[in-house]
Amino acid sequence: MDNIKVALFSNHPTQWESPFFGYLNRNSMIDIEVFYGSKLGFKKLSESESGYKLEFDIPGLMDGYKYYFIENEHDLIGLFKKINGKYDAFIIEGHYGTIQRKAIWYGLKNKMPMIYRSDSTLLYNSPVIKRILRKIILPVFLKLFKSFLPLSTPASEFLKHYGVHNGKIFISPYMLNNDWYYELADNYRKNKINLKKELGLEQFEHIALAILKLEDRENPIEFLAVAELLKTRIPSLGFVLIGDGTKRKKVEEFIAVKKLHNVVLPGYLKLSELPKYYSIANVFIHPAKEECWGLSVNEAMASQVPVIVSTGLGCRFDLLPSEEFGFVYPIGDLSTLSSLIQKIITDKDLSIQISRNAKLKIEDISYKKAAKEFENAIKFCFSAKQ
Repeated sequence: MDNIKVALFSNHPTQWESPFFGYLNRNSMIDIEVFYGSKLGFKKLSESESGYKLEFDIPGLMDGYKYYFIENEHDLIGLFKKINGKYDAFIIEGHYGTIQRKAIWYGLKNKMPMIYRSDSTLLYNSPVIKRILRKIILPVFLKLFKSFLPLSTPASEFLKHYGVHNGKIFISPYMLNNDWYYELADNYRKNKINLKKELGLEQFEHIALAILKLEDRENPIEFLAVAELLKTRIPSLGFVLIGDGTKRKKVEEFIAVKKLHNVVLPGYLKLSELPKYYSIANVFIHPAKEECWGLSVNEAMASQVPVIVSTGLGCRFDLLPSEEFGFVYPIGDLSTLSSLIQKIITDKDLSIQISRNAKLKIEDISYKKAAKEFENAIKFCFSAKQ
């Protein structure tokens, strides 16, 4: 099959997916161009949930593919004149943004094969009215697309629940440049003692790390609660909570009231700073109540840090199918969470084995695997079997 010219429509660049598009152009039959609806991460725009201003700092983030920023209705009019007859297929990421809705309208009007990529799941409770509307609207909406690239196994189950045939689904999970994290963390790890001093953490023999938006949904108080539970049991264990958000004051008050001298708050850090913390961490914890995936879990596993996640994380189905790769605990169960932390901290052989297994597991959630699924979804669009 000859190269296929594809236009992908997305809300804004991300540090996990944008580099993948360059990889896709270099290593597949797909010639992709991307249309973004916002410059979030390049302009100092506030992230909608946490309110902090994202600043991307990864070299070469947008290299290797053409991209366009479409930020208003006038740009959209020019866009559709520009792309007339230029592409073989559209990939639509989500459907809430203006750019996605306009692209779907244009695709229908011009009989363009369209592929839908989303992370919606059935894992969390929705209001009754929303469930009723989904039941009516989604089966009709999803028939507009030839194939599907869900971002997780739960997202695949969501599509099947609303009538999509399994043969049209090509799971392409949230993925990272795993080697980038592994190599940086491994390099920093060689100078671990001095790095701890540099980061002001030399007083702790062991480090439990979390990277969260300080919002109720991501459950930072649960991380602090287990820090309180273990502060006398394992006094050598420090808890590092990276992130910011609208609940920062609540977090700081909890730390002050509970006198948690074993907790450190570095604040929001750019991505390039995170491998330093992964390199000194003994365990990574993600306690979210509702998180469709949880990309920091990918980062930790690629950095060979044992992970513990709550049942609120969607990534557990793809990344942690068994305890050989890491642990899952029920949300709110501090007893189980504290026991798992102690288990990893005190059993060095177990920690090493889980770290190695996690590294092997995350290698399968890679750019290479994602590119293959993108190709399969596009080939299906043009197959004679439909």
